[in-house]
Amino acid sequence: MLVREAERLARRSLTEAGRDSPALSARLLLAHVLGTDHTGILLKADEELSASQSAAFFALVERRRRGEPVAYLLGRREFYGLDFQVNAATLIPRPESEHLVDCVLSHEDRARPLFFADLGCGSGNLGIALAHHCPLWRGFLLDTSSAALAVARENSRQHGLAERLGCIRANLARLPFANASLSFLVANPPYIAFEERHEVMAEVLDFEPHTALFAEDHGYAMLAKAIEEASKHLLPQGGIYLEHGATQAARVRQLLAENFTDIGSLRDLAGHERVSFGRLKA
Repeated sequence: MLVREAERLARRSLTEAGRDSPALSARLLLAHVLGTDHTGILLKADEELSASQSAAFFALVERRRRGEPVAYLLGRREFYGLDFQVNAATLIPRPESEHLVDCVLSHEDRARPLFFADLGCGSGNLGIALAHHCPLWRGFLLDTSSAALAVARENSRQHGLAERLGCIRANLARLPFANASLSFLVANPPYIAFEERHEVMAEVLDFEPHTALFAEDHGYAMLAKAIEEASKHLLPQGGIYLEHGATQAARVRQLLAENFTDIGSLRDLAGHERVSFGRLKA
């Protein structure tokens, strides 16, 4: 079978299955199997797939037909211009979370050595993106999942940041830091309420780790814990930066108000307040 024929069949199959972006998904999976990119697919369009390539490609197409996210099938996802390994132990980094990185970079001093923590790091995308853009910053990537930390550790190594980023398995409700020791804290914690499960996309619900998605107290439990821990471990005037749901900003600002000042929220491209921040009162 020719490369272009295989791509056409995959595109049609994914379209019939009702999957998002069937043409893009087919091309990404085919490029992955052939070890090439978009341009390479065009150049190879009239070449024959080997039997092993065809089998590998259509096996991935079938998994995508069943709803498995493309990022898991490829084993990687781009975030903030960097390539990250991902697997079923980690959430898939999303463009919305790039606003969290933007917020930190616009509020913290890149020219000073700062010490930070990334809570619930998953693949490590937030902390790694920050450290990549700020060579004087050092920090720790924390998660309760040893499998997620293994991915974060490998991503840190691949981006040449292993000496500046430590990986710690920790209960996020009791951080292993001295009081008043962090310059800032960043987190994309679980914030979806269990009662809102029916609103979550099927492929997210079926394939991404629930411990990184859902939280008690109508989705606020881990956000509140992050704020509580930040109030203990941040230096005076240390910053906290939290991603949360599109309707949660007002309540998060209320939670911050007890111990933080300079509180605000940042809107995403859709106009939703998705990141909130503040500075610990002196």
